[in-house]
Amino acid sequence: NLYINRPTQSYVGLFGYSNNATIINIGLNNVDITGNSYVGGLLGYKYGGTISNSYSSGTVNGDFDIGGLVGFNENGTISNSYATGNVNGQNRVGGLVGINIGTISNSYSSGTVIGKFVVGGLVGYNDGTIENSYATETVSGTSFVGGLVGNNFGTISKSNSSGTVNGQSGVGGLVGLNYAII
Repeated sequence: NLYINRPTQSYVGLFGYSNNATIINIGLNNVDITGNSYVGGLLGYKYGGTISNSYSSGTVNGDFDIGGLVGFNENGTISNSYATGNVNGQNRVGGLVGINIGTISNSYSSGTVIGKFVVGGLVGYNDGTIENSYATETVSGTSFVGGLVGNNFGTISKSNSSGTVNGQSGVGGLVGLNYAII
């Protein structure tokens, strides 16, 4: 029942910002979190470090870089973790992570993701690595909307998505717009 209502603030979550931290075995149930940018159920902005065996369930709302577990994963690792529930935002919105410039493995998300641009069931914007992961989300947006990833500039392997995907342009069951390797 973690409740945070800071709609004009950035770096919002149980942890707002981490720098090369190790976060293991943390579970959050029934979160209700609202922020502006870099908003996640567990962590708003993650620089380096590791998250493993952790989860978040509930509702996460914001504008930019919004994820059910982590808003922005920069140069870090997320493994054996998941997010369930509802994620709502404007740009770079994902069921698990809003922006991934790190590595995500053996993780998943389920629930509903709603955004406008660069919206994905697992990750909104990927410029890192996603492997052995999946999303069972209902995903809705305007442009660059994907069941797994909205916009991919990184590598995706052994991953899948199921669920409904709705959008107007750049819409895909797996990836909305791909510039790299799947």
